Amino acid sequence: MVIADSDRRSKLIESIQQLDSRLISSLMDPPAQVRPAAVAENSSENLMVLGGRPGKEVPMSEQAAPKQKALKEVVRPHQPGQAEFRAILAEDIQWKPFAAFPPEARLSVLVGQPLEQGPYIVRVKVPHGVKLMPHRHPEDRIYTVISGVFYIGFGDEFDAEKLLAYPPGAVIILPGNTSHFHWAKSGEYITQVTAIGPLGLEYVNSKAIRGILQPKLGPSPFSTPKRSSSFLRHTLIWCCSEAILHCS
Repeated sequence: MVIADSDRRSKLIESIQQLDSRLISSLMDPPAQVRPAAVAENSSENLMVLGGRPGKEVPMSEQAAPKQKALKEVVRPHQPGQAEFRAILAEDIQWKPFAAFPPEARLSVLVGQPLEQGPYIVRVKVPHGVKLMPHRHPEDRIYTVISGVFYIGFGDEFDAEKLLAYPPGAVIILPGNTSHFHWAKSGEYITQVTAIGPLGLEYVNSKAIRGILQPKLGPSPFSTPKRSSSFLRHTLIWCCSEAILHCS
């Protein structure tokens, strides 16, 4: 029994020693790591450093090529009026009356189709002394003062004390649905309006609409109660549409 126990002990020690040898050997000489299947399918020339394991570096030009190809495949559509190169000189601008403005004011459509969805650029010219009563636009607008002094005030009532003056070169951001008014107080001014259509204009006070539409609809068109503020507003919208089509 003593001999048998001694043999078992010797074999156990021998087994432990062999296991220790294998562990030490594996630590000193680790086996080759297996690359992921997706990487193994590619040639070594296309490898970068993946998962912390170094591979052959790829030149930056080759790395950028797939991205450039993808960018070429995605072509943005042109916006209305921007499909071809062209230039608009100040002397070539055609000024036309605009039904929503006092008869002395003028408007010119430079880029786009203001009645449709999309970007547009128009210019507005207002002679000395002309006032535009409180109104608002549904679209956000960016005004750039081209010439003269641009006066703008805010509120539902015209108040000369609230007017702010901006010189040529100034840029004014006007959020949509903001009641405002203008006055060419010191002389004629020209502004350029950049916005996303469709263009809209609504006067706050129906009296202002009457003052604008009366010359267009004939004498005393408001004597009948049927011509409500709603009727006047829709008539003004129709006149604006006709004027925009005429100006384009």
